[in-house]
Amino acid sequence: LAQVQPSATTTLYKAPLDSMTFLALNLANPAHPQPGRAEDGSLLPQDPHPILGSLPVRQALAHAIDYEALLTAGFQQQIVRMDGYLLPTIRWVQDDQSTPYSYNSTLASDLLTDAGWTDENGDGIREKNGVPLQLTLLTNQDSPVRVRLAELLQTQLQTVGIAMSVEPLPFDLLTDELLGQRFDVVLIGWDTLGAEPANSDFWFSQQDLPTDYDITGIGGANFTSYQNVAVDLWLTEARHAPNCDGGYRAQRYRQVQERIREDLPYIVLGAPLQGWAYRNSWAGIIPQPWNFYQNIQRWRAGP
Repeated sequence: LAQVQPSATTTLYKAPLDSMTFLALNLANPAHPQPGRAEDGSLLPQDPHPILGSLPVRQALAHAIDYEALLTAGFQQQIVRMDGYLLPTIRWVQDDQSTPYSYNSTLASDLLTDAGWTDENGDGIREKNGVPLQLTLLTNQDSPVRVRLAELLQTQLQTVGIAMSVEPLPFDLLTDELLGQRFDVVLIGWDTLGAEPANSDFWFSQQDLPTDYDITGIGGANFTSYQNVAVDLWLTEARHAPNCDGGYRAQRYRQVQERIREDLPYIVLGAPLQGWAYRNSWAGIIPQPWNFYQNIQRWRAGP
C-alpha cells in the first residue's frame, strides 16, 4: 500500500481488514488456571494475576505504549487505530465520542508509583515487596510484524520501569499457552470476525474455559479470564433483543466496549488496512469495506 500512490490515472481505495491486532492481558494467575464458572453455574472468583490483576498496572501499560511509533514501524501506518474491540467497519455501533488510549509515559509512571511499584535499587526495573515488575510477552514467531512489534514494546515499556521479555513461539505452542491461560501477555489478533459485532465469547464468563477444563480440548475464547456480570447481561440482552432492534443492540455493544476499555483485558492496537488500486479508465466502481467487488456487474470501461 505504501508503494502504490494515487495519481491522475489511478485510484487507491483502502479499508480496514476484518480483523484486529491486540495485546491480551491475563487477569488471572497463570500458575492456577481455572474456569470462570463453577459446576453449578455460579461465578467462580479467579486467583488474580500477581501483577496484571491490578487495574492501575494495566492502565500504566496502556499509557506506556507509543502507538504512533509502534504502528509506523510495524505497519508503516497502514492500520486504523481502534479504541475498542468493535470493528471500525461496523458503522452502526460506533461511538464517535470515544478515543483510544494515548501515549503518556508520565501518567504511566505515576500510576505505577501510586500502585506501589518503585525502583528502589536503581536498576531501572520497578519492584513491589521485593518482586520485580517483570512480564513475558508471547507472540507467534511466523509473523515478522508481530515479532518486530513485540521487540518495540519491550523497549518502550523499559522506559517506565517494566521489564518485558519477548518469547516468540511456533503458532501451535502459542495457542496452547493462550487457550491454557498460562501466559502474562500475548500479542495476537482475531481474523474474519464478521459484520455482526456480537463477539460475546471474548468476554462471557462462561467462555472462560482453560483448555484443561474443556473436554473438547479447544478451550474458550475468553482466555484473559475476564469476569463482569454487567457485560454478561448486556451481551445476552443484545443477542436476544426483540426484532433485532439495531438501536437497542448498538447501545448495549457500546456499553460493553466502554466497560472493556475501562477494565483492559485487551489493549487493542488496530485493524490493518487492505487496499485496491485501479485505473480511472474504469467506470461504475463503488468499493465498500466489506466487499470491493460488491457491484462488479456494473463495472464498465469508461469513455
